[in-house]
Amino acid sequence: MGEKYCDDGPGLRFEGRTNLDLRRIANPIGEGYPPASMPTILGGGAQGLAALVPEMDRPAATTRDLVARATETFRGAGDDAAARLGAVQTVTGQLGVGQPVVEKQLAQADAVFRSVVDRNVYTPEERSGVLRDAGRGLTAAARDLTAFQQAVQDALAVVEDRAKAAVGDRFDAAVNRFGQVAHRHTARLYEYLSREQPGDAAEAGGSAA
Repeated sequence: MGEKYCDDGPGLRFEGRTNLDLRRIANPIGEGYPPASMPTILGGGAQGLAALVPEMDRPAATTRDLVARATETFRGAGDDAAARLGAVQTVTGQLGVGQPVVEKQLAQADAVFRSVVDRNVYTPEERSGVLRDAGRGLTAAARDLTAFQQAVQDALAVVEDRAKAAVGDRFDAAVNRFGQVAHRHTARLYEYLSREQPGDAAEAGGSAA
């Protein structure tokens, strides 16, 4: 058999044998799971529900904080063109660091909710309410990020610098990757909602749009 090469994934190279770099395969749930509040969540009741809500909202809260910090960074650059470009580069780095954090939190929230469903904790109505709130929160956070992206694009439009296009493209790519992550998870939340309360997912999705 001849030599084969595959670049479909990180660390995968086939040259007569498999050379798999396990260090480059990330655990999608990551450290911090299960959360300390998990026994309370699985215990049910009002106290458990109160612990479940912020756990499901954590990715949206992190995204809101990230957008707030990015906005502060960009505003701090003032009207100076060079400072604005530098701020966009800094913000792009912040988004790059923040994305895997939010992805991990999304995976953990997903795992928490699946555990709740598997153990049949809470009524379908209660679980649906949590899903609707989480979906709306994440959608709102994604809207904030999109609004920030537009503000940056508008500010860069008047900048005369050869580096502007490359800096702007990297920033847009970072925002779009973030948005794709949020969109995929929001779709999953509404898929869960459609199982809990058929007919409610379309209504909730319309409210969040």
